[in-house]
Amino acid sequence: QQAIYGKRIKMRSAENIVEEMLYYNRDFGVRKFFIMDDMFTISKSRVAHFAEIIKENNYDFEYDISARVDFFDEEMSEMLTSTGCNLISFGFESGSDRKLELMNKKTTREKNLRAAMLWKKTKRLLLVNILTAIPGETEEDLALDYSFVKEVHPTMFYYNWMVPFPG
Repeated sequence: QQAIYGKRIKMRSAENIVEEMLYYNRDFGVRKFFIMDDMFTISKSRVAHFAEIIKENNYDFEYDISARVDFFDEEMSEMLTSTGCNLISFGFESGSDRKLELMNKKTTREKNLRAAMLWKKTKRLLLVNILTAIPGETEEDLALDYSFVKEVHPTMFYYNWMVPFPG
């Protein structure tokens, strides 16, 4: 898999993430975190270990994450909800299969919908990100994006403008 920034994926260990959370909790009283890691859910074993550390030590944290559809299933959802995850931000990018193909997202509207509905069953917060201003995007694509957001009915959603980066 390719990360958003760069070609290599370098993941922090579950211990390292929890240690940082503990530092901010202990020294500054922080209880709520947003784990800004576009690949947090790419390793089910790392998420399982993260959840195990939090449960074994009875840490009382709340946290939010970004997640990828292709690494999100019922087991992942359970691990996250059982350890204080309150919000997932999915970068669905579109409700149009054609537009998803243009972006080489390797997912479909149906897979995105399945992930959204799986998380919504937890009654936790859902943030949906849709990307617009894609070269080749049509009015039909935009209508499909709108209908997707309407069908998912997330807690929050963002329409983000595509910004091309060289490389």
